[in-house]
Amino acid sequence: MLTVTENAAEHLSQILASSPEESVVRFVPEANSLVVRVGQVLPGDTTFDHGEQTVLALDAPTNEALSDKELDLKKTEQGPQLTLE
Repeated sequence: MLTVTENAAEHLSQILASSPEESVVRFVPEANSLVVRVGQVLPGDTTFDHGEQTVLALDAPTNEALSDKELDLKKTEQGPQLTLE
């Protein structure tokens, strides 16, 4: 299962701060990469929480593809960036 660091979970929570209450971050496959989209939890999703808030939802194929990865937050010159390692 994907591991989500505390820093990454906090960042996802901040991304969702201006979104409707039931929104979550989703990783969506697009052109040989994953892009971040705000969406809803769908049946069959694996979810990740930060405190009492669900912040991330992955469909089964994406969850399986990321099962040995860690989602973290790195500081870059452009600002904080989510990374998968």
